[in-house]
Amino acid sequence: MSLLEKNIQALLSGVNEPLGNKLLN
Repeated sequence: MSLLEKNIQALLSGVNEPLGNKLLN
């Protein structure tokens, strides 16, 4: 996996976690 792909995954996980928490709460 390239560094760019890692950065994209980090951004997506950073965005998805708060959205998931909002749906769970």
